[in-house]
Parts: sequence; structure tokens; C-alpha cells
Amino acid sequence: MGLFSRLKMLLGGLYTRTYSWPALDVTLPGGRYLHLVGSIHMGTRDMSPLPEGLLRKLKQADALIVEADVSVSGSPFSELPPRPPLAERLDPAQLA
Repeated sequence: MGLFSRLKMLLGGLYTRTYSWPALDVTLPGGRYLHLVGSIHMGTRDMSPLPEGLLRKLKQADALIVEADVSVSGSPFSELPPRPPLAERLDPAQLA
């Protein structure tokens, strides 16, 4: 790792960049950079459109990793057998 890269990593830890969306920048050993964005799928209608800065980051990204397959509709749990309600499966202390 070169001197500039080491300085950048050391100085980068001194401040945290903030965004108007829930996010955290992470630089891994080897220089790989991740921009982690908190869940936006539970957002409200007034969160649309997404902030321009986030859209720019999405356009520049090499990959987009999501916590669920958003390319299909429906529940991945639709084939599970029915279960009793949670209140019937937990004792009173667990339920509390």
C-alpha cells in the first residue's frame, strides 16, 4: 500500500461523511469501497424521488446488492405450512 493510500485511510477515519439518506461509507483493506444504504423499502411516498446524490452513486456503482429479490412480486414464504399464532407458541413470559 502506498503512502498516499495509507494517509487517505488514516485521515478518512477522522471524519464521517453524512448524507440526506441513511448511509455509511466503508473502505475495506485492499481499497474496495462500499456505500451501504439503509432500508428504503419501508419509506413513504414523499421519499420519492430518491435524492440526486444517491441516484448518482447508483449510476456509478459496479454492483447493487439488495437484501431481497426485488425483481419479483409475491412472498417467498407462500409455500410454508400454516403455523399457530405466536401467542399460542410462546409462554406468557416470552410473549411479554
